[in-house]
Amino acid sequence: MNMKSINSMLLLCLFIFTGCTESAAAVPTNGSRVFEELSSSTMVPQGDADLLVTVSLKTHPAGLYSASDLHGTPDYRLLVSIDGQESVLRGSMQHEYGGAPQLKGPETGSGVRYRFAKTMRLKAGLHKITVALPEDKVAVKRVVTLRGGELNRLVIEPVYGKRPGKKRPGMGSTESFTEGIKTLKLILNGKEL
Repeated sequence: MNMKSINSMLLLCLFIFTGCTESAAAVPTNGSRVFEELSSSTMVPQGDADLLVTVSLKTHPAGLYSASDLHGTPDYRLLVSIDGQESVLRGSMQHEYGGAPQLKGPETGSGVRYRFAKTMRLKAGLHKITVALPEDKVAVKRVVTLRGGELNRLVIEPVYGKRPGKKRPGMGSTESFTEGIKTLKLILNGKEL
């Protein structure tokens, strides 16, 4: 086992033991599966709901702060737990260099863009969802109602940390991906949770 794998395992254990998820098991203790991961889109049966989870976020490049840091590497993960059943999402990554000088938003600058997407099928109705980025020590829990017979869209947006100092006129946002992800915003079917 290499050092990155050991660090990933330790972070996952820390995440589980600190209570960031409802259950440490990939399948709830009663043995029944809460959701099924879909690889392609099909018609949603009545009584079921499809949930498309999408995230786009930016992190600093690999090795910027330490050799064991998973930011900017293929090992950076997103965890989604629904009613205790967990799914680990791998993101596609793309290096972004600089940015247009006129764009002064929280994602301006050189870094690594991650895009995560997963579709799951589960029973329609009320569910407890936890979304976490273990490497950033961020976990957000919400109770959601999924509409039956259709695709429900859960968009997760990062909320980046603030740069030190005061905001100056013309300097744009004081938030920056270089300050890390402080929390996550969850938006279900166009409404923030």
